[in-house]
Amino acid sequence: MERNSRNTTKRFNFEQKPLSSSDVIISPSLFSAAGEATVLATFDVSVGKKKVPVAGCRVQKGHLDRRLKFRVIRGQDSVWEGSVSALKHHKDEVQTVKTGMECGLSMDGDMDFRAGDVIVCFEELEVPQVTSWDPGF
Repeated sequence: MERNSRNTTKRFNFEQKPLSSSDVIISPSLFSAAGEATVLATFDVSVGKKKVPVAGCRVQKGHLDRRLKFRVIRGQDSVWEGSVSALKHHKDEVQTVKTGMECGLSMDGDMDFRAGDVIVCFEELEVPQVTSWDPGF
């Protein structure tokens, strides 16, 4: 067995530095459903010179909140996801609609509603990333 005549020592320097924009850690997110509504009928409402599709809905579970995000589900597929441009109850603009109430919804962008579509109101929650790794130093 040969021995190296020179003793070498390797030193590791572990420094903590602030994260730059290229070192961004993406944290996973969870979806918390706030409410669910079923489309009963669809309407076209004139706003200025253009027609806006409106879904007449009944809230089945929870509540619909205008400030949260919405998802339209047709069958088993998610057809659309985004925010609501108008949430009305009896021609009054409202922030929330509770279980059992009927409402009118219009979405941002082009959305073709159909009777039977399910509209889910959800909140996206950020979950901090946790690591269980222990370097053992």
